[in-house]
Amino acid sequence: MVPGVVVLDHVLAQLAWPMGAPRRLAWVKFTRALLPEQAATATISQDAAGWRFTVARGEDVLVQGMLAPLDPDRRVEA
Repeated sequence: MVPGVVVLDHVLAQLAWPMGAPRRLAWVKFTRALLPEQAATATISQDAAGWRFTVARGEDVLVQGMLAPLDPDRRVEA
């Protein structure tokens, strides 16, 4: 199995962070395992609350989560 921290590292590497935009992992849910020989696709979208991401292998969702600004009152500029 690919460790969850490795999957999250690949998701974070895909994001182009605005300079000085501190963020936190608001929540994450691992629903299925990813094996080393399997390919997966990360999809990331941005809204006023933060950055939502999904990692899927075909139709199977493996990971879902959200990254948010450190300041919970701060809105993300889309």
